[in-house]
Amino acid sequence: MAIDNRRLWRSRLIDLLLAIAAGAFDLVIFASRTEDAGLRPGGQLPTTAGIVILLIGPTALLFRRRRPMPVFVICWAAAMSSLVFPELQPFGALLVAMFTVASRSSRQGAVLSLVATAGVFAVEVINTFPVGRNDMVGFWLLGTVITDVLILAAVWVAARLRHRTRRRLAELELLREQEIRAAVRHERLAMSRELHDIVSHSVSAMTLQAAGALAVMGQQPGRVRPALDAIEQSGIQAMNELQRLLELLRSEDESVETPSARARLSELPALIDRARQAGQAVELVVTGQPCDLDPSVEMTCYRLVQEALNNAVRHAGEGARVQVNLDWIPPRLRASVINDGGTRSPGHKPALSTGHGLAGLAERVHLVGGELETGALPDGGFAIKAVLPASAGRPT
Repeated sequence: MAIDNRRLWRSRLIDLLLAIAAGAFDLVIFASRTEDAGLRPGGQLPTTAGIVILLIGPTALLFRRRRPMPVFVICWAAAMSSLVFPELQPFGALLVAMFTVASRSSRQGAVLSLVATAGVFAVEVINTFPVGRNDMVGFWLLGTVITDVLILAAVWVAARLRHRTRRRLAELELLREQEIRAAVRHERLAMSRELHDIVSHSVSAMTLQAAGALAVMGQQPGRVRPALDAIEQSGIQAMNELQRLLELLRSEDESVETPSARARLSELPALIDRARQAGQAVELVVTGQPCDLDPSVEMTCYRLVQEALNNAVRHAGEGARVQVNLDWIPPRLRASVINDGGTRSPGHKPALSTGHGLAGLAERVHLVGGELETGALPDGGFAIKAVLPASAGRPT
């Protein structure tokens, strides 16, 4: 929101400065016109009225982004007043309005604005035609036409190049959004398969506990109650995970590879050891009293650390140090992975980032009811932080 507000105020400031510059340019031209300036004879216009007409176009420029074509029509009408009053030549605002239309409209609208502006410039040529100076008419006419054509061509071509750039950027942004959505779908499918294994395990445990309870019910009644309690807890957990599984199943695409076996926090030391063997300087810091986590939350925490370590390999410089923090604050777990960025040699080129990994990670954290925060650090490092609930809740 803050970035959008800054962009809004910056665009408004640019429009204001353009309006002031265009108005000042037109007023200077108007003030420089004298009775012996060689203008075509026309109607007599009071100075105050002339200034008012000249300020119509610059004032309209303040709305050029929201209504480019109506603003252009207003500026064009103000400029065409020079057909009646030759001393008026409000071309500054007209050129800005033409640039806006040509950079924001279709090719048809851009060509229309060019032709209309060329008509106004033709009126300017007529107004300043050197009557009584036949010896230099040819050279003057050629120079004036060439100058006007170059000005119009430069402004119009620049506007069309800007239009093409804006369209290309919009296409790239759309493609990026599609790729991120595809990455999120891929992550959901992977998680649905992992959750399927969790639910299957819980239901199998319930079946075994029930069978055991039936077997000892007659001979050892005291052992039935613990078995029933275990069945109840397994059932609650299975229902929670099954509910999340149903929310995740969005596609039946079987081409996505099946993920590896369920990851648990107990496997984090092994993951960190593998990272150290690969040359990473990784430190694991655990604080607080650990508590039981839902299997899906454990998986999410494991994947968070895994993704953060992979990012450090791809993007951090040489000698980067990574710190993995697990701060237990029951019933929550604060997990963070911070790398200091390392040192980047002149030849070091970090891998290009698509943002897909972080997008999938954000989806995982959201689906277990957690919060994720990622961002670059002032010293050049990068941090990935998450707050995870012990029991996976419904995402909001």
